[in-house]
Amino acid sequence: MSPEQKIWRLSEAESQFSLPSGQQVVLCYGHFNIIHPGHIRYLEHAKSLGRQLIVAVQGDLSYTDSGNSHHFLAHERALGLAWLQIVDGVLILDRGDLAEAVQVLQPNLLVLGKEFEKDRQGQLKESLKALEEVSGKVVYHAGKLTMRLQICCVKNPEIFSVTVGSSSGRLVSDNNWIYQNSSRP
Repeated sequence: MSPEQKIWRLSEAESQFSLPSGQQVVLCYGHFNIIHPGHIRYLEHAKSLGRQLIVAVQGDLSYTDSGNSHHFLAHERALGLAWLQIVDGVLILDRGDLAEAVQVLQPNLLVLGKEFEKDRQGQLKESLKALEEVSGKVVYHAGKLTMRLQICCVKNPEIFSVTVGSSSGRLVSDNNWIYQNSSRP
């Protein structure tokens, strides 16, 4: 499927958008003006939670209300996301909002950035209500990097990993062990 074929508009989604039945659908949401490593980690985490990853991209009108004049058009932002292999579909919110997208797609999970976690009464109130109506759940994820600590015994080179949070990536050794922080989870 070409990237263009992975993009739908909310105004046409009800007639053109169909998801395979019985598959865990995960919906993500945001502007995605410039895709950065945090976005990639956020999307990878979301994809790990289900079978189909759909990303709802805020429409161009959301920028006129925000006062931010430096942005790519919604279709350009959607195309950038559609090029990512982990993304199965991109929904441009050209009319309506996330609540309407939730009603149309009926996702099993809505994965939101941590910046939305305290916004249960603001702009997401109706979206969370719509999600509850379709028996979906919300997950918050920051897209932060976790580190993997690899410990290798020099005499017996078995490696095992433990997630330890953020670290500087330094190498420490003593007589029998080498400890190395790695940024690859």
